[in-house]
Amino acid sequence: MLLCGVLTFGSGVKAALIFYDDFSGNTPGVDRTPLGWTIASTGGVDIIGTCNSVELDDLLPGNNCYIDLTSDVGPPSSFGSNGLLSKSLFLPAEYTYIASFVLGGNNVNPFVDNVTVGFGTSIKEITVNTDDSFSPYSISFTPTISDFYTLSFLNSNVDYYGALLDNVRVEQVPGPLPLLGIGTAYAFSRRLRAHRRAKKS
Repeated sequence: MLLCGVLTFGSGVKAALIFYDDFSGNTPGVDRTPLGWTIASTGGVDIIGTCNSVELDDLLPGNNCYIDLTSDVGPPSSFGSNGLLSKSLFLPAEYTYIASFVLGGNNVNPFVDNVTVGFGTSIKEITVNTDDSFSPYSISFTPTISDFYTLSFLNSNVDYYGALLDNVRVEQVPGPLPLLGIGTAYAFSRRLRAHRRAKKS
């Protein structure tokens, strides 16, 4: 009975939100770094869409602001530039973290876009078609030590228009505490059964 109660408690524990950004606190602009993020390489990204009474290349209307992972600005005779969009987060060890986000196609050029997503030591390659609407994706990471880790996005092909990024969320998956509770309850139930058998004998 106690074990069932702990199992019920564990299943009801929700993931803890570590970080969320829908980029709507920004003002659209070309070659602009979103608030709270960094561009960890040469190149850049564009903030597009509609928010703060400004509209710029709103390719997927109804989503406020979002990120074009290829900036229109680049060296002379180039086709724009790609910046490594990065967010640093402090993550306590021994928990699993899931970064979820939505990606859409560039919705302009008739080419696919290849996006490399990094989260701690995890890497994920995602290909989106040119006319794709926003679709959900995720990547997980379990740090072995408590430290700062990076979540990053990089569009690999450069043709003025990159994949579109929005609704970035990082959550801590419930782990050690519920499992510890289950183990404690199991040990307690074994001791209780042993005690009852001793009384009967």
